[in-house]
Amino acid sequence: MRLLSSCSPARRAATGLVSAALLAATGVLAGAGPAGAAPSGGPGTVAGTGDVLRFTVRDSGDPAYDGTYELRCRPARGGHPAPLRACGALDRAEAEGKEPFRAVPSGAMCTMVDGGPATARVTGFWHGRAVDAEFSRHNGCEIDRWQALVPALPRVR
Repeated sequence: MRLLSSCSPARRAATGLVSAALLAATGVLAGAGPAGAAPSGGPGTVAGTGDVLRFTVRDSGDPAYDGTYELRCRPARGGHPAPLRACGALDRAEAEGKEPFRAVPSGAMCTMVDGGPATARVTGFWHGRAVDAEFSRHNGCEIDRWQALVPALPRVR
């Protein structure tokens, strides 16, 4: 192993510059965190995104709700049929710890009840988290999940 002090002054200067550049790059990368890491808002959050959701509802039996529309909260607005009430329902579900967009866990014991053909897909961002959720009414668990979000989702009879 050759010590730096035994190198020529030009080589020491070049080695020092390369070392400084590597240290600087390492410091910058270390501050960035791992690739794809979530910002400091918590796991799965995306900084700078507001509450913007796109709803696509089919076969609900309510023409005001069937179709595709946007919902924005804080302040409540968008093409949703009832934006203020929809944002309130989502906020309540979140405050009650219901995680409104979480899917029914696989293996959950659900009653075999058919709640009709209505389906919905919700995509976008809620409280800084990406959302891509599908809703149906094909068993008791899915019906309960749907009902927890009325009037963000339509009331289906």
